[in-house]
Amino acid sequence: MIHKSLLWLALMMLVMLLFSPATYHYAQANEKNESALPDIKELRKRFLNAERALKKGKWSEYQRHKSFLLNYPLIAYLEYTEIAKKGNNPSAIKPFIDRYPKFPNNRLLYKTLLASYYKNNNWRGVINYKAQDYDICLYLLSLHRLRKEREEVLSRIKQLWLDGHYFNEKCSILI
Repeated sequence: MIHKSLLWLALMMLVMLLFSPATYHYAQANEKNESALPDIKELRKRFLNAERALKKGKWSEYQRHKSFLLNYPLIAYLEYTEIAKKGNNPSAIKPFIDRYPKFPNNRLLYKTLLASYYKNNNWRGVINYKAQDYDICLYLLSLHRLRKEREEVLSRIKQLWLDGHYFNEKCSILI
């Protein structure tokens, strides 16, 4: 499982690098015998410096280094760590998920986002943010609270009840 994750990550990084705007500008500059891309060693150094500054809570230093890394393949990991360091704020999670939909740890971010929506009775947010993929009971509860698709809600809740799995307090409210 870990090997597949590492292969997937390596493939994603390669694709991001190949199709990044920086690569395009580098190709154009190469035609003119110019260098448009910073040296990979310099980028790696900036990444490590940004990571160190983030861990120490040196926000201005972190932002300064991060500004040079916008097309760096591992920028998502810095931003993910930043979100976690700032307390998993839902207003930061949503744009991150939109920007990096295939990020390996998005499942945890989705759960955090959905828990926030549930706590604040944001039923539309739950429905719009793929709750059916992460918490079917929360999704059905949201449909119920918005008075949408009543027949589907009743049918699916009945099936969940009869199957006897994936049933929690959010589903209990619907019975």
